[in-house]
Amino acid sequence: MSRKRSTPQYAAPLYVPQPGELVMDTAHHDVRGVYMATEGSTVFLRPEGGGIEWTTRSADIKPVDCQAGSARKAEQRVSRVGAERLSERLAPEVARLNAWSRGAGR
Repeated sequence: MSRKRSTPQYAAPLYVPQPGELVMDTAHHDVRGVYMATEGSTVFLRPEGGGIEWTTRSADIKPVDCQAGSARKAEQRVSRVGAERLSERLAPEVARLNAWSRGAGR
C-alpha cells in the first residue's frame, strides 16, 4: 500500500502597505481607508477624508486598484461640474430671495 505525499500548502504573503497609503478593506464591503498601522494581525484604517479609525484583519486588506481611483476622480469631477451648473441656475433666484429677505421686495 503506497501513501500519498501531501504537498505543503503555503499561504500567499500578506499585503503590507505603507503608512498613509489608500487600501481596500474587503471585510467591510470593500470600503476604502487610509492605512495607519498594524499591531499583530490587526490593521488600523481611517476614512479617506478623516474620521474615526477602525480595525480589520491584515488578511482583509488589499491595494486600491489604480483604475478604480481614476474612475472615482472622474466621478468627482462630474459631480463638481454638475454642482457648478446647478449653482449657476440657482444664483439669480437666490439673489432675488436675498433681496426680498432684506426688505427690498416688500
